[in-house]
Amino acid sequence: MSNRAYLSSMEFKKLVNGKVTKGIRIYDDYGTYYTEMDEIPDDYLELLKVVLDEFYFEMNHEGINNLLDSIADTETGIDINDAWYDWDEINHLFFPEK
Repeated sequence: MSNRAYLSSMEFKKLVNGKVTKGIRIYDDYGTYYTEMDEIPDDYLELLKVVLDEFYFEMNHEGINNLLDSIADTETGIDINDAWYDWDEINHLFFPEK
């Protein structure tokens, strides 16, 4: 059975002072990563593109980069906010020069 990856838009609330920030959670069977982001696109494929630009192409987070690299290596899809996208729907985002 293949490893499914998930990307979710999130709000994070600090329990100490109640401050709320936006971000993402990206996870699979092997790891879960959270990061804050200034803006979260409403369009799910645009959200994936922003995450790829920030964490895959720029390699700003080793764990997130490895998870995204696994998606590309295995040519599997990803669940974005409870909507499944097959590899053929997202591969152009991983390889924009093609």
